Amino acid sequence: MSSPKDRYFEDGVTLSADDARQIAHFLSLLLEWAGHSTGGAQGLQHLAGRATLIARARAVLAERERRAELFPPVIFGEIGWEMLLWLYVTDDEGERQTIGRLANLVRAPHTTALRWIGYLEKERLIEKVPHPNDRRTVFIHLLKEARDRLDRWFSELAEPLVAG
Repeated sequence: MSSPKDRYFEDGVTLSADDARQIAHFLSLLLEWAGHSTGGAQGLQHLAGRATLIARARAVLAERERRAELFPPVIFGEIGWEMLLWLYVTDDEGERQTIGRLANLVRAPHTTALRWIGYLEKERLIEKVPHPNDRRTVFIHLLKEARDRLDRWFSELAEPLVAG
């Protein structure tokens, strides 16, 4: 049985939080080397691209999962941020999230998830998109502005936070 942190690696590979940290660190080392080999920052930026940003997001999610294994998750109270992180990672993979799935991923009651979804929608970070065939289902998508902000945050994220 897989946990929420494992569900996005179900193509035959399951990564622990430590695995994700090590992969993110290895990618950063490769990209640093490639940046020096291909003409500095411009080469690094080209090679880093989406894969590096998503690897960093996965590492942050893995760290948050590890933190939740050690402490009660309720003390962290960052459901809105957690939703943005999950949407950032899963939207990039083409996986659409429903309200229920998103609530499960962030381990929040449905009513709490709905309240945060309303807030994030009001802030123009996400949008609700009706299912084309099922009027009871609504998909939650990250808006471009939010993706751009998260791209910037992950591209500027200090390496020790990711590599652990």
